[in-house]
Amino acid sequence: MKYTFFNFSTEPFTGRFGGQPYPFSPGETQSFDPDKHYMLIVMAKQLADRELLRKAVSVGRNANDIEKFGKALDAAGNIFTMTVEGRRELMRKAIGDLLDTPIPTPDKSDEVGSTQETEADIKGLKDQLAQMKEMLEKLTAAAVPQGNPPPPPPPSPESSSPSMGMARSLLEEMAVDAGHTITPEMSKEDLVNLLSPTGQTG
Repeated sequence: MKYTFFNFSTEPFTGRFGGQPYPFSPGETQSFDPDKHYMLIVMAKQLADRELLRKAVSVGRNANDIEKFGKALDAAGNIFTMTVEGRRELMRKAIGDLLDTPIPTPDKSDEVGSTQETEADIKGLKDQLAQMKEMLEKLTAAAVPQGNPPPPPPPSPESSSPSMGMARSLLEEMAVDAGHTITPEMSKEDLVNLLSPTGQTG
């Protein structure tokens, strides 16, 4: 009995397992021994993830469309979403019913832990998909333009703390009305002193 893996995509695909590459041409089918069951599931997931992510062709950049702004969009301009069902559908295209076939329990005790991890990995597709979504959000966030203008620079100490509670413009106006000559170099303290009974006239 042999298991098969089908590269259903229109581009070359290289699956990786145990540090080894397994290249496939577009539309190519390869056969594997039954002991490669888990490897084929892993590579089917790799191929499915690649094809899913390629459906996100752009990022919403219209600040007037709040619903789509900053979201991954498909070719039709709709918000791109990934689902567990969609992922498994693509995996099934690669390995068929093998996706739903229980992995045989190995006889060697040192392989039991690996098999348990395999079953947990299959059952945890939803959690992994959530991680994929988070990764996609981070990738798209880098491509989104800033929707809000940068915050204004912090006010200078002089403008944020007016002397005696009066704005500089008011002090200048009072000084001019009083017949004083003012210059741009004058600080608020200078203006206050100028307006004081001991201040010098211009």
